[in-house]
Amino acid sequence: MLYMTLKYGSGGEKGGAPMNATERFRSGVLANANRGGENVATGALIGALLGAQCGYSGLPKDLLRGLARSQREQLDSEIDAFVAAVPLARM
Repeated sequence: MLYMTLKYGSGGEKGGAPMNATERFRSGVLANANRGGENVATGALIGALLGAQCGYSGLPKDLLRGLARSQREQLDSEIDAFVAAVPLARM
């Protein structure tokens, strides 16, 4: 999990060229999904770490459109509660 986060994190490259945040997020979560096996927990962690690094605006728009509206509202409220509870998140 740490290897993939580092590989697809801020230094991620594709064909020798640096990837932007959206490409890094997409590549990281897809690589995790394609590795097979028990990848649900690592996928959640990789998605959270890469998502935090690229920010909400850097998430692939087609993946966000795939969320049901009720899921989106729940996700937004959970993120707000997390940010309010974690002192380091407000820095």
